[in-house]
Amino acid sequence: MVGWIKGERVGREVQLESERRLISLQVYYYFSSIKLSEPPKMVPVAFSQDVAQEGSFAQAVCTVTEGDEPIKISWTFHGAGISSDLGIVTQNIGARTSILLIGSVGYRHRGSYTCMASNRAGSVSSSAELKVNGSGDISAD
Repeated sequence: MVGWIKGERVGREVQLESERRLISLQVYYYFSSIKLSEPPKMVPVAFSQDVAQEGSFAQAVCTVTEGDEPIKISWTFHGAGISSDLGIVTQNIGARTSILLIGSVGYRHRGSYTCMASNRAGSVSSSAELKVNGSGDISAD
């Protein structure tokens, strides 16, 4: 192992002196720009009403307010992907907004919905609970 004593830059050349010899290196570099990617940030997700009545319409909006594009937005229900079999539709609106729609709320729709947004710098999520009031609603006191 060589212990470096002195290093000096002269134009494009860097001269390094060690205990035993002088080494000259030519250094070429080019920086067009350095930009750090910004992770997404979002507005908290909420349903249009606190408690949905069975048979009514419900919606939640997921909006990403900050972060570099491209941004991927997706939804889960109880931690799993949303299936159209449940009567739930998700639709992206532009690059930063996604809407979740339930045309006719049923007791099976109650639970936790999560919107996730990600880009190459990171990810963020927000969850909202849908409460359903109707014939299938069994309350525990």
